[in-house]
Amino acid sequence: GTRFLKRGTNYKGAVANDVETEQIVWEVSNSGSLNSGKFSAFVQRRGSVPLFWSQDSMHRGAPMVVGKPPIVIDRVEPNALTTAIHFQDLRRKYGHPIIVLNLVKRMEQKHNENLLHDNFCKTIQYLNQFRHSGHCIDYISFDVSRCNKTGRVLQQLDRLGQRVVLATGWFQNFPSLKFRDPSNLNSIPFGAEDIVYRFEPEMSSDNRMLLQHGIVRSNCVDCLDRTNVSSTIWFRKAALCWQLFSMGLLDCPSPQSLNNEFCRSFEELYDEHGDTLAWQYAGSQLVHSIKTYKRTAVFQERSRDVLQTLSRYYSNTFSDFEKQDGINLFLGTYRLV
Repeated sequence: GTRFLKRGTNYKGAVANDVETEQIVWEVSNSGSLNSGKFSAFVQRRGSVPLFWSQDSMHRGAPMVVGKPPIVIDRVEPNALTTAIHFQDLRRKYGHPIIVLNLVKRMEQKHNENLLHDNFCKTIQYLNQFRHSGHCIDYISFDVSRCNKTGRVLQQLDRLGQRVVLATGWFQNFPSLKFRDPSNLNSIPFGAEDIVYRFEPEMSSDNRMLLQHGIVRSNCVDCLDRTNVSSTIWFRKAALCWQLFSMGLLDCPSPQSLNNEFCRSFEELYDEHGDTLAWQYAGSQLVHSIKTYKRTAVFQERSRDVLQTLSRYYSNTFSDFEKQDGINLFLGTYRLV
Protein backbone atom coordinates (compact mmCIF):
# COMPACT_ATOMS: atom_id res chain seq x y z
CA GLY A 1 0.00 0.00 0.00
CA THR A 2 0.90 3.68 0.09
CA ARG A 3 2.35 5.69 2.93
CA PHE A 4 -0.51 7.48 4.69
CA LEU A 5 -3.20 5.03 3.55
CA LYS A 6 -1.58 1.86 4.92
CA ARG A 7 -0.19 1.95 8.44
CA GLY A 8 0.15 -0.59 11.23
CA THR A 9 -1.37 -4.06 11.06
CA ASN A 10 -4.49 -5.85 9.89
CA TYR A 11 -6.38 -8.43 11.96
CA LYS A 12 -4.13 -11.24 10.68
CA GLY A 13 -0.97 -9.61 12.04
CA ALA A 14 0.30 -8.60 8.58
CA VAL A 15 1.87 -5.13 8.65
CA ALA A 16 2.36 -2.36 6.11
CA ASN A 17 5.66 -1.94 4.24
CA ASP A 18 6.75 -5.42 5.36
CA VAL A 19 10.05 -6.25 3.64
CA GLU A 20 12.52 -9.10 4.14
CA THR A 21 16.02 -8.41 2.84
CA GLU A 22 18.72 -11.06 2.49
CA GLN A 23 22.39 -10.17 2.11
CA ILE A 24 24.31 -12.94 0.33
CA VAL A 25 28.10 -13.15 0.12
CA TRP A 26 29.62 -15.64 -2.33
CA GLU A 27 33.32 -16.38 -2.52
CA VAL A 28 33.66 -17.27 -6.19
CA SER A 29 35.50 -20.53 -6.80
CA ASN A 30 37.83 -21.12 -9.72
CA SER A 31 35.05 -22.86 -11.62
CA GLY A 32 32.60 -19.98 -11.17
CA SER A 33 29.82 -22.50 -10.53
CA LEU A 34 27.06 -21.78 -8.03
CA ASN A 35 27.48 -25.36 -6.82
CA SER A 36 30.92 -24.60 -5.39
CA GLY A 37 32.57 -21.93 -3.28
CA LYS A 38 31.65 -20.48 0.10
CA PHE A 39 28.24 -18.90 0.67
CA SER A 40 27.09 -16.75 3.56
CA ALA A 41 23.77 -14.94 4.14
CA PHE A 42 22.18 -12.61 6.68
CA VAL A 43 18.42 -11.93 6.79
CA GLN A 44 16.70 -8.89 8.29
CA ARG A 45 13.09 -7.72 8.38
CA ARG A 46 11.41 -4.32 8.42
CA GLY A 47 7.74 -3.52 8.88
CA SER A 48 5.28 -1.01 10.29
CA VAL A 49 4.62 -0.94 14.05
CA PRO A 50 2.19 -3.89 14.56
CA LEU A 51 -0.59 -1.90 16.24
CA PHE A 52 -3.87 -0.47 14.97
CA TRP A 53 -2.85 3.08 14.11
CA SER A 54 -3.23 5.53 11.26
CA GLN A 55 -1.88 8.83 9.96
CA ASP A 56 -4.57 9.72 7.42
CA SER A 57 -5.51 13.40 7.51
CA MET A 58 -8.08 13.29 4.75
CA HIS A 59 -10.71 11.33 2.94
CA ARG A 60 -11.04 11.49 -0.81
CA GLY A 61 -12.04 15.00 -1.86
CA ALA A 62 -11.19 16.66 1.48
CA PRO A 63 -8.26 19.11 1.84
CA MET A 64 -5.02 17.65 3.10
CA VAL A 65 -3.06 18.99 6.05
CA VAL A 66 0.26 20.51 4.98
CA GLY A 67 3.09 18.38 6.30
CA LYS A 68 2.71 15.20 8.27
CA PRO A 69 -0.71 14.48 9.80
CA PRO A 70 -0.80 13.43 13.46
CA ILE A 71 -0.55 9.77 14.41
CA VAL A 72 -3.75 8.29 15.82
CA ILE A 73 -4.05 5.03 17.77
CA ASP A 74 -7.30 3.68 16.30
CA ARG A 75 -7.80 0.73 18.59
CA VAL A 76 -6.13 -0.64 21.72
CA GLU A 77 -6.54 -4.38 22.19
CA PRO A 78 -6.59 -5.28 25.90
CA ASN A 79 -4.97 -8.66 25.17
CA ALA A 80 -2.71 -7.47 22.29
CA LEU A 81 -3.92 -10.47 20.28
CA THR A 82 -3.07 -9.13 16.82
CA THR A 83 0.44 -8.05 17.84
CA ALA A 84 0.94 -11.49 19.40
CA ILE A 85 -0.08 -13.14 16.11
CA HIS A 86 2.47 -11.00 14.27
CA PHE A 87 5.33 -12.08 16.53
CA GLN A 88 4.19 -15.71 16.53
CA ASP A 89 4.49 -15.69 12.74
CA LEU A 90 8.01 -14.25 13.00
CA ARG A 91 9.02 -16.85 15.59
CA ARG A 92 7.55 -19.67 13.51
CA LYS A 93 9.53 -18.59 10.46
CA TYR A 94 12.83 -17.46 11.99
CA GLY A 95 13.07 -18.98 15.46
CA HIS A 96 14.50 -17.24 18.53
CA PRO A 97 15.56 -14.53 19.34
CA ILE A 98 13.17 -11.95 17.91
CA ILE A 99 14.95 -8.60 18.27
CA VAL A 100 12.81 -5.50 17.81
CA LEU A 101 14.66 -2.30 16.96
CA ASN A 102 12.21 0.58 17.45
CA LEU A 103 13.50 3.80 15.85
CA VAL A 104 10.38 5.88 16.53
CA LYS A 105 11.14 9.17 18.30
CA ARG A 106 10.57 9.02 22.04
CA MET A 107 10.21 12.75 22.76
CA GLU A 108 8.47 14.05 19.62
CA GLN A 109 4.94 15.26 20.37
CA LYS A 110 4.03 17.37 17.32
CA HIS A 111 2.97 14.37 15.24
CA ASN A 112 2.43 12.00 18.20
CA GLU A 113 5.47 9.81 17.47
CA ASN A 114 5.97 9.50 21.22
CA LEU A 115 2.41 8.13 21.47
CA LEU A 116 3.22 5.39 18.97
CA HIS A 117 6.55 4.66 20.67
CA ASP A 118 5.02 4.34 24.14
CA ASN A 119 2.12 2.14 23.01
CA PHE A 120 4.47 -0.24 21.19
CA CYS A 121 6.77 -0.45 24.22
CA LYS A 122 3.85 -1.20 26.57
CA THR A 123 2.52 -3.88 24.21
CA ILE A 124 5.90 -5.65 24.09
CA GLN A 125 6.13 -5.53 27.89
CA TYR A 126 2.63 -7.00 28.16
CA LEU A 127 3.41 -9.87 25.76
CA ASN A 128 6.69 -10.67 27.52
CA GLN A 129 4.77 -11.41 30.73
CA PHE A 130 3.60 -14.65 29.13
CA ARG A 131 6.95 -15.74 27.69
CA HIS A 132 9.34 -18.12 29.40
CA SER A 133 12.56 -16.61 30.70
CA GLY A 134 15.09 -16.42 27.89
CA HIS A 135 12.41 -16.46 25.18
CA CYS A 136 11.04 -12.94 25.52
CA ILE A 137 10.91 -10.48 22.66
CA ASP A 138 14.14 -8.47 22.84
CA TYR A 139 13.15 -4.82 22.59
CA ILE A 140 15.60 -2.02 21.75
CA SER A 141 14.50 1.61 21.57
CA PHE A 142 16.94 3.85 19.72
CA ASP A 143 16.00 7.47 18.93
CA VAL A 144 18.18 8.07 15.88
CA SER A 145 17.12 11.67 15.34
CA ARG A 146 17.88 12.66 18.93
CA CYS A 147 21.16 10.77 18.98
CA ASN A 148 22.21 12.29 15.65
CA LYS A 149 22.35 15.72 17.31
CA THR A 150 25.32 14.51 19.38
CA GLY A 151 27.27 13.56 16.24
CA ARG A 152 27.93 10.04 17.57
CA VAL A 153 24.98 8.18 16.09
CA LEU A 154 27.03 6.05 13.68
CA GLN A 155 29.48 4.96 16.39
CA GLN A 156 26.61 3.87 18.64
CA LEU A 157 24.95 2.02 15.78
CA ASP A 158 28.25 0.26 15.07
CA ARG A 159 28.45 -1.12 18.62
CA LEU A 160 24.77 -2.04 18.62
CA GLY A 161 25.10 -3.75 15.24
CA GLN A 162 27.97 -5.95 16.43
CA ARG A 163 25.92 -7.25 19.35
CA VAL A 164 22.74 -7.81 17.36
CA VAL A 165 24.45 -9.70 14.52
CA LEU A 166 26.18 -12.03 16.96
CA ALA A 167 22.89 -12.60 18.78
CA THR A 168 21.23 -14.10 15.68
CA GLY A 169 24.24 -15.35 13.77
CA TRP A 170 24.09 -15.84 10.02
CA PHE A 171 23.95 -18.67 7.50
CA GLN A 172 27.10 -20.11 5.97
CA ASN A 173 27.64 -23.34 4.04
CA PHE A 174 30.90 -24.16 5.81
CA PRO A 175 31.35 -25.00 9.51
CA SER A 176 34.49 -23.06 10.48
CA LEU A 177 34.15 -20.16 12.92
CA LYS A 178 37.44 -18.30 12.67
CA PHE A 179 36.56 -15.81 15.40
CA ARG A 180 36.21 -18.59 18.00
CA ASP A 181 39.94 -19.25 17.66
CA PRO A 182 41.67 -17.74 20.75
CA SER A 183 44.51 -16.55 18.52
CA ASN A 184 42.07 -14.09 16.92
CA LEU A 185 40.97 -12.48 20.20
CA ASN A 186 42.78 -9.22 19.46
CA SER A 187 40.87 -8.78 16.19
CA ILE A 188 37.46 -8.72 17.86
CA PRO A 189 35.94 -5.19 17.80
CA PHE A 190 35.99 -3.36 21.11
CA GLY A 191 32.79 -3.96 23.06
CA ALA A 192 31.97 -7.25 21.33
CA GLU A 193 34.40 -9.53 23.17
CA ASP A 194 31.91 -10.53 25.86
CA ILE A 195 29.23 -11.66 23.43
CA VAL A 196 31.59 -13.43 21.01
CA TYR A 197 32.41 -16.19 23.46
CA ARG A 198 28.79 -16.48 24.56
CA PHE A 199 27.72 -16.85 20.93
CA GLU A 200 26.19 -20.30 20.50
CA PRO A 201 26.03 -21.10 16.78
CA GLU A 202 23.16 -23.20 15.52
CA MET A 203 24.52 -25.92 13.27
CA SER A 204 22.74 -28.06 10.72
CA SER A 205 21.98 -31.68 11.62
CA ASP A 206 25.13 -32.87 9.83
CA ASN A 207 27.26 -30.09 11.38
CA ARG A 208 28.34 -28.91 7.95
CA MET A 209 26.59 -25.53 7.94
CA LEU A 210 25.98 -22.65 10.32
CA LEU A 211 22.35 -21.50 10.49
CA GLN A 212 20.93 -18.10 11.37
CA HIS A 213 18.59 -18.33 14.34
CA GLY A 214 16.16 -15.52 15.00
CA ILE A 215 15.66 -12.20 13.22
CA VAL A 216 16.16 -8.48 13.68
CA ARG A 217 12.89 -6.65 13.05
CA SER A 218 13.30 -2.91 12.63
CA ASN A 219 10.89 -0.03 12.22
CA CYS A 220 10.53 3.73 12.34
CA VAL A 221 7.25 5.44 11.37
CA ASP A 222 7.56 4.93 7.60
CA CYS A 223 10.14 2.08 7.77
CA LEU A 224 12.13 3.99 5.15
CA ASP A 225 14.72 6.68 5.93
CA ARG A 226 15.74 5.99 9.54
CA THR A 227 15.22 2.26 9.11
CA ASN A 228 17.35 2.13 5.98
CA VAL A 229 20.26 4.10 7.41
CA SER A 230 20.22 2.79 10.97
CA SER A 231 19.33 -0.86 10.81
CA THR A 232 19.76 -1.91 7.20
CA ILE A 233 23.01 -0.20 6.21
CA TRP A 234 24.77 -0.19 9.56
CA PHE A 235 23.63 -3.59 10.83
CA ARG A 236 24.27 -5.16 7.45
CA LYS A 237 27.72 -3.65 7.36
CA ALA A 238 28.39 -5.27 10.74
CA ALA A 239 27.03 -8.57 9.39
CA LEU A 240 29.15 -8.24 6.26
CA CYS A 241 32.31 -7.81 8.34
CA TRP A 242 31.60 -11.01 10.28
CA GLN A 243 30.71 -12.88 7.08
CA LEU A 244 33.96 -11.86 5.38
CA PHE A 245 36.00 -12.46 8.54
CA SER A 246 34.56 -15.95 8.97
CA MET A 247 35.45 -16.68 5.34
CA GLY A 248 39.02 -15.59 6.02
CA LEU A 249 38.77 -12.57 3.71
CA LEU A 250 39.18 -9.95 6.47
CA ASP A 251 41.75 -9.83 9.25
CA CYS A 252 39.39 -7.96 11.58
CA PRO A 253 35.56 -8.02 11.66
CA SER A 254 35.28 -4.25 12.01
CA PRO A 255 33.84 -1.73 9.52
CA GLN A 256 37.11 0.21 9.81
CA SER A 257 38.89 -2.72 8.14
CA LEU A 258 36.82 -2.38 4.96
CA ASN A 259 38.25 -0.53 1.99
CA ASN A 260 36.82 2.99 1.63
CA GLU A 261 35.84 2.43 -1.99
CA PHE A 262 34.18 -0.85 -1.03
CA CYS A 263 32.24 0.89 1.77
CA ARG A 264 31.06 3.58 -0.63
CA SER A 265 29.80 0.98 -3.12
CA PHE A 266 28.13 -0.99 -0.32
CA GLU A 267 26.33 2.08 1.02
CA GLU A 268 25.24 3.12 -2.48
CA LEU A 269 23.82 -0.37 -3.04
CA TYR A 270 21.61 -0.12 0.05
CA ASP A 271 20.69 3.48 -0.69
CA GLU A 272 19.36 2.22 -4.04
CA HIS A 273 17.55 -0.57 -2.21
CA GLY A 274 15.95 1.99 0.09
CA ASP A 275 15.07 4.26 -2.84
CA THR A 276 13.19 1.40 -4.51
CA LEU A 277 11.11 0.79 -1.39
CA ALA A 278 10.55 4.52 -0.87
CA TRP A 279 9.26 5.04 -4.42
CA GLN A 280 6.66 2.32 -3.93
CA TYR A 281 5.52 3.31 -0.45
CA ALA A 282 6.07 7.08 -0.24
CA GLY A 283 6.34 8.32 -3.83
CA SER A 284 9.92 9.60 -3.70
CA GLN A 285 13.48 8.50 -3.10
CA LEU A 286 14.82 8.37 0.46
CA VAL A 287 14.69 11.79 2.10
CA HIS A 288 17.67 11.06 4.38
CA SER A 289 20.47 8.86 3.05
CA ILE A 290 23.62 7.64 4.80
CA LYS A 291 25.41 10.84 3.68
CA THR A 292 22.91 12.89 5.69
CA TYR A 293 24.02 11.18 8.89
CA LYS A 294 27.70 11.19 7.93
CA ARG A 295 27.39 14.94 7.37
CA THR A 296 29.37 14.83 4.14
CA ALA A 297 28.52 17.20 1.27
CA VAL A 298 26.11 18.96 3.63
CA PHE A 299 24.77 21.59 1.21
CA GLN A 300 24.16 19.12 -1.62
CA GLU A 301 22.50 16.61 0.70
CA ARG A 302 20.22 19.22 2.27
CA SER A 303 19.17 20.41 -1.19
CA ARG A 304 18.47 16.82 -2.19
CA ASP A 305 16.53 16.17 1.02
CA VAL A 306 14.30 19.22 0.39
CA LEU A 307 13.56 18.13 -3.18
CA GLN A 308 12.67 14.59 -2.07
CA THR A 309 10.43 15.98 0.69
CA LEU A 310 8.53 18.06 -1.87
CA SER A 311 8.27 15.06 -4.21
CA ARG A 312 6.94 12.92 -1.39
CA TYR A 313 4.40 15.56 -0.37
CA TYR A 314 3.14 15.90 -3.96
CA SER A 315 2.76 12.14 -4.32
CA ASN A 316 0.98 11.75 -0.97
CA THR A 317 -1.38 14.62 -1.80
CA PHE A 318 -2.31 14.02 -5.43
CA SER A 319 -1.53 10.47 -6.53
CA ASP A 320 -1.61 8.04 -3.59
CA PHE A 321 -5.34 7.35 -3.80
CA GLU A 322 -5.08 6.33 -7.45
CA LYS A 323 -1.95 4.31 -6.74
CA GLN A 324 -3.72 2.53 -3.87
CA ASP A 325 -6.70 1.77 -6.14
CA GLY A 326 -4.30 0.19 -8.63
CA ILE A 327 -2.66 -1.93 -5.92
CA ASN A 328 -6.06 -3.04 -4.62
CA LEU A 329 -7.17 -3.95 -8.15
CA PHE A 330 -3.99 -5.98 -8.70
CA LEU A 331 -4.49 -7.80 -5.37
CA GLY A 332 -8.17 -8.43 -6.03
CA THR A 333 -9.36 -6.37 -3.06
CA TYR A 334 -10.74 -3.38 -4.99
CA ARG A 335 -14.30 -2.46 -4.05
CA LEU A 336 -16.61 -0.24 -6.07
CA VAL A 337 -18.24 2.51 -4.00
